[in-house]
Amino acid sequence: MARISGVRVGATAVFTAAATLLVGVGVPANAAPPSPVSPQPAPQSKSVRGDVSAQRGIVVRDLKVSSNRRVVSANVRWNPGLIALKGNRDRFNLRLVAFPDSSTTSVKLAGWTSTTVPNRPQRVRMELSEAQAATLRTATDVVFTASQGYSSPSRQDGRYNRNFVTVKHLSQSERRPASASSSTAPNSSRSSRSSRNCRTVVIRSGADLSGCDFAGSYLKDLVLKDSDVNNSTFAGSVLTGIASAGLTGSPRSLPTGWYLTAGRFTKTAPPVPVPTCAEGGACVVGDTGPGGGTVFYAAPTRQDWGQYLEVAPMGWQPATTDVDPTTGMPNFGRSEGVSDVDPRTIFGCMDVSVGILGSAIGTGLTNTQSWLAVQACTLSPVSAAIMTGDYVSASGKDDWFLPSPDELNQLCRFARQQDTASTDPCDSTGSLRSDFATQDPMWYWSSSENPFSEPNQALGQCFLTNEDWCITGEAGAGNKDAIDRAVRPIREF
Repeated sequence: MARISGVRVGATAVFTAAATLLVGVGVPANAAPPSPVSPQPAPQSKSVRGDVSAQRGIVVRDLKVSSNRRVVSANVRWNPGLIALKGNRDRFNLRLVAFPDSSTTSVKLAGWTSTTVPNRPQRVRMELSEAQAATLRTATDVVFTASQGYSSPSRQDGRYNRNFVTVKHLSQSERRPASASSSTAPNSSRSSRSSRNCRTVVIRSGADLSGCDFAGSYLKDLVLKDSDVNNSTFAGSVLTGIASAGLTGSPRSLPTGWYLTAGRFTKTAPPVPVPTCAEGGACVVGDTGPGGGTVFYAAPTRQDWGQYLEVAPMGWQPATTDVDPTTGMPNFGRSEGVSDVDPRTIFGCMDVSVGILGSAIGTGLTNTQSWLAVQACTLSPVSAAIMTGDYVSASGKDDWFLPSPDELNQLCRFARQQDTASTDPCDSTGSLRSDFATQDPMWYWSSSENPFSEPNQALGQCFLTNEDWCITGEAGAGNKDAIDRAVRPIREF
């Protein structure tokens, strides 16, 4: 078992204490715990002060590892300015902590805690077992920490108002035999190690602890509120009983099983954020979809094509222009959309047929791709299929398409605030949503041909009665090249 001894320089007073040992490399999990040996208190120095404003911190010097790696020694000069007046509470702690790998998992090799003022300076000698020495030699990182706490007279809860911590990292050369191959030596610089030395920083409420290295330190029962802990290292530290609140920033590391939640150190894992519909989570009608549009249809269960349909927002703009790039002339039958009016265009592909195409929900994408595969439909950017196929939303989605007749019907039901769970034909009930502003006429193209007159007509649907021949909810056919109708892309996911 590990043992720690301290000798007061220039005096004969000696104390010894058996250190708590955690199971490490080569240590049986069922090993019997060591028998504690109470330290013999050293005479209190006459220089002890009650002034807690000193900023000198704890000084650790001459940290050494014996040649057989079985003994770690150091000189520790505790901060006299943090030692309490008689009747108040002090705490002194030494720990030797190893990190077997690059994670925050730690193994305590040796440790000592006392509420009696130690010798100053204190010579510390930590004796390790062979198994502990093996852990020390092979660990990714090993730290020697000295922690000193003070409790003010007004505290009745056993907690500590102020702490100093000094952390020393043992280098590989100190921990490994000289004959060890450098190519197999572990990396002593863990990713969780901070760069700021906070030896002289008082750990108390309101302190700036950002970037501090507290790896392996003893912070049990500390009061810590309204402090910045951004990028600080707490891996391997003892945080049991800590009273924390109002902490800000993101620590670089915490002890295994600890979290920073709502400004507090806690062993309760924070709730896992539920992704929104736009982030890939579950959706309901009316949610913003991944493409930045609005979900207008949600299938009860997942289908081959997906589960949700979203419609591009009002004011969407196709990538193609109003000018034919070949002739330089305005595109006939085409108008740009504005903030409250959808773009309009002829269907295009006159005298071209690719078959009746699908009408069911989930077929609009295939329909649109079929039109885009026909060369005669791509000679001019005026066609409805190209207008939707070229659209790229602000979120970067480029898989938009013309809806099939049944998809267009569900869009009509959504636009008129009817039950979108029903697939009944859209009708004149309900009122038109503001993002489907009135335009003349309120006809929208689908991606299917008229089964009775192809290749010259395509199907559409009326969303609002404003002409004798546009009756709300009615599906109808229109000449591909003679009639311009509104276009609203949709996408499935």
